[in-house]
Amino acid sequence: MKIEEWNKTGAERYCRIEEDQTVTPLTVEEFAALSQDEGRLFIIIGVHRIGGQLFATELETGYFPPETEANKEFKFYIANWQDLAWGVIDIPMWARNYADIVAEKTNMKIVDGILIVLPGPVSFPLSGDNVFTLSNVSDSPVYDNGPGAEAMKKVEKKCVEDAWKKFDQEQARRN
Repeated sequence: MKIEEWNKTGAERYCRIEEDQTVTPLTVEEFAALSQDEGRLFIIIGVHRIGGQLFATELETGYFPPETEANKEFKFYIANWQDLAWGVIDIPMWARNYADIVAEKTNMKIVDGILIVLPGPVSFPLSGDNVFTLSNVSDSPVYDNGPGAEAMKKVEKKCVEDAWKKFDQEQARRN
């Protein structure tokens, strides 16, 4: 199933994005069980969070390039949970330093704790000491909801495009 088809299915749902951009649907139980692997690090990203896409792109292309053995260690999931879309990066725990480096480079931070939605409270299905949330740094222009946030969106879009161009050029050079 392609991601576009999966997105049309509605309701709360979970999936793994495969290398060929198809999706493998998961039950909530299968999704929740992922975080039981203490050798893995899970980073939850609100898909509309400014800076989140740049963080994910920089982490993957910089440390787990597609079409390499290293990329098999980079897994990405999408959760439609509580009427919002969330991305989840799953990397080996030993790669935490890579995530921290990329977070600093992209003006993001990896914070302890899982998502809780009120009223309820309702907790995100992944939980444990190996589950974190990506957030913007406290002095990020994203919080001014004005020109700074708009500028960040433009910079993020360009940086993501540039990262994939660089990756494509490197792949062409190798082939």
